[in-house]
Order: sequence, then structure tokens, then C-alpha cells
Amino acid sequence: MLGFLPFLLFAIVCHAWGPLSGLAAGALSAIALVGHQLAGGRSAKILEVGTALLFGGLAVYTLISGAQWSVMGVRLTVDIGIFLIVAGSIIVGRPFTMQYAQETVAPEYWDSFAFREINRKISLVWAMAMAAIMVADALLLFMPQLPHALAIGMTVAALAGAASYTKLKTS
Repeated sequence: MLGFLPFLLFAIVCHAWGPLSGLAAGALSAIALVGHQLAGGRSAKILEVGTALLFGGLAVYTLISGAQWSVMGVRLTVDIGIFLIVAGSIIVGRPFTMQYAQETVAPEYWDSFAFREINRKISLVWAMAMAAIMVADALLLFMPQLPHALAIGMTVAALAGAASYTKLKTS
């Protein structure tokens, strides 16, 4: 769950100080997470590395191009990016959750069908949650007359559902 901290910081800072500040906060917190992993003797996780590249790349693009993002526009772009990271990890056969699971599961189980299948399913649930959040963001971006509570509810439900499913499958 710590891997999603940069997205939380991005959302908070973006709403308070604007998209560029939010992107910078997301990038810096993701870089800090990667540094913490490496300093602790653990491997850098695809989620944090991808997040650092996503936020950092968007921040640099914004600085260089002078892009004037709307809050919903930048949120949708970020959510598409995280969806691509999560879905891409599944497509290449290394679901992003496996790196976290390998820190708590004995190495002799890593190649088992059950271990791989559980991680594939958990990662798929997170991909579906990100897809739901993208829909919520798109609704507000393209239909701003809709109540923000609808998108907030969709986002909270998607994240809570994915977190609950993860907890159920890892208990």
C-alpha cells in the first residue's frame, strides 16, 4: 500500500497548490520510496520506479512545454499512467504485486502456480480499480456538471475494494 503514497500526495498537493506542484510531490515521494527500498537492501519495485518516471516525466513536460493542466486533466493522465504500469506488469508476466509478496513469502514458493496466480489476480483487481478511477476522472473532466461526490465515491469504492481483496488473498 505504501507504493500508492505518491498518488495520495499528488492528489492533495495538486488540489492545494496546482498540477505542477502535485506532479513534483508525486515524483519526489516516489524517488524517496525507491531510495528507501534500495537503502534497506531491497529491490526497487516496478510500481515506485514507474511512478517516479511518470510523475517526473509529466513534471518536466509541464515545465518545458508550459502546459496548463486542469486538475481533472492531470489526474486522468496520471491515472492512465498508473493503469499502464499495473496492466503492463501483468502483460509481461510479472504482476507488480509479486515483488512485494516475495519479501514475505519463502523463495521456494515463488515459482509455484498458486503464488503466481494469486499475484496475477490481485494485480488484475488493482488494474480494474485504476480503470474505475479513470472512468470517474473522465466523467468529471468531460461532464463537469456531475457531482464531485460521484467521482469521489467511485474512487474510494475502487481503492477500498482492491485493498480488501488484497488483504483477503494475502491473509
